[in-house]
Amino acid sequence: MSSSQNYDDLLTNLLKAEEKIKAIVVSLRNGLVIASKMRDEDTHEDIIAATTSVFDIFINRVKKDFGSANEFINLMTIDQNKFLFAAAGEKAILSIVADLEASDKKLKVYGEHIANKIKSLIEYEEIDTSIPQAIHLLANARSSSFPSGNFLKKVIFLGDSQVGKSSIIKKYVENEFDNTYLPTIGMQISEKTLNMSRDCQLKFKFWEMESQQHTFSPLRARFYSDTKLAFIIFDLTRRNTFENVRKWIKIFSQNFHEHVPFILLGNKSDLPNHEVSREDIEQLQKEMKSIIFSVSAKTNENIDDAFKFAAYKIFNVI
Repeated sequence: MSSSQNYDDLLTNLLKAEEKIKAIVVSLRNGLVIASKMRDEDTHEDIIAATTSVFDIFINRVKKDFGSANEFINLMTIDQNKFLFAAAGEKAILSIVADLEASDKKLKVYGEHIANKIKSLIEYEEIDTSIPQAIHLLANARSSSFPSGNFLKKVIFLGDSQVGKSSIIKKYVENEFDNTYLPTIGMQISEKTLNMSRDCQLKFKFWEMESQQHTFSPLRARFYSDTKLAFIIFDLTRRNTFENVRKWIKIFSQNFHEHVPFILLGNKSDLPNHEVSREDIEQLQKEMKSIIFSVSAKTNENIDDAFKFAAYKIFNVI
């Protein structure tokens, strides 16, 4: 699929997802428009002109306040429109124009997701232009339901060897990826903090254990103790790891007397030789009644979205 077709499909899907959006513009940081989509093509020139005018004001503010910041998302209201601007990596900015009635929450969730996809496109990476069901759930979640306070929640990672559990954690926590495979020895623990709202802060504590140790290790009880959520990982390029997901769900379930949620991640979406089809994933998703993300620890595709979804799941607001 050509790059221009990818942009067109991506922006079209965003317009379908949120009816209050009037227009979407993707531009380089110097203001050069590289893709755009309007809900009403008759207003194309007027929308582009309005967006460009506000964009110039905003980009000057970004340069003044944030320098060349690679991560920002900003929402402002001018006249009868809402404008959202989100960094799409180092080179581009996503601009969204919406009705005044548009939900700030929806604009930010969809905007952040699409900006990450645009970043991948600019870096010549293959993407899935569809918007996952989990993103729609996040956009409609009850964000006002977050409790006040600082919270520490334990999350464990399960799955066959070499599916990328450590790589996913490293990408999310450190934003780094290493092509070299280093097997997990014993137990590994890491942390990352998320600000869920002005008054709610969540610290993830991630636990990963060597796959073979789940059956006999004396550390197993400690590994599962006090878990609030699990990620179960499979490799999209190795079908046997997908077939073993049911085994890992069974192992996981046997270690708890109460319900603990889990999320499935199909890793290595950036590779071409998938042995697990979209139909396979949809069937398993229905069977297990669980959300499945196709992710890439290498390109970061859907990684941030998966962990954000996990946070909402932990607080039971989704």
